[in-house]
Amino acid sequence: MTDIVTIFGTRLFIWFTQTFHDCYDAIPVMHQHWRTINPKNQLCAGVLTSYLQCAFCDIHFNNNPNIVSGKSPTAVQIAGPATSTSMGFGVMNFADDALTVGQDQGSEVIGRAQGLYAPTSQEEVALLMVMNYVFTKGEYNGSSIAILGRNPLLQDVREMPIVGGTGLFRFARGYALAHTVWANPQGDATVEYNVYVSHFDQME
Repeated sequence: MTDIVTIFGTRLFIWFTQTFHDCYDAIPVMHQHWRTINPKNQLCAGVLTSYLQCAFCDIHFNNNPNIVSGKSPTAVQIAGPATSTSMGFGVMNFADDALTVGQDQGSEVIGRAQGLYAPTSQEEVALLMVMNYVFTKGEYNGSSIAILGRNPLLQDVREMPIVGGTGLFRFARGYALAHTVWANPQGDATVEYNVYVSHFDQME
């Protein structure tokens, strides 16, 4: 009986050793696809061909204007509750607004604000903002930043988080400060944005 237990134990140990060895052999192959992109912060990303460095920028632009009235609106309602609700709760809108350098309607357009917003509070006018700010001219042409956050419209300055970006704003994190410059009872408005964003620049 002792011999049987010894033989079984030996075979089990050999099987476990071979299985572990096979699994371990696969680990270095997977790890070869990872590189440290910032040794100071110990951040990692997959399949990188060069090192990255952290950068920070301060961007100023205007969402000018957000138009919901008239024959050519830049924001339209796409869904809503069957009955009216307080504070417009449950109404969802899509937007494709111009981003401009200045606050007047003739100012140079440098991009688009594209996404959706919807009132999510039954006690105050507060929007859920899911927006991409896409730059089409200037230093940031072809790049974008993404905002996902709460926008309480009646506050003078509203802070919303930046959760990502593309192009020059890859790995972007930061915040945007929004201030309503002008608005009318129909819901048309011009909003000023000051954006503070950190991101990673690819080093040569």
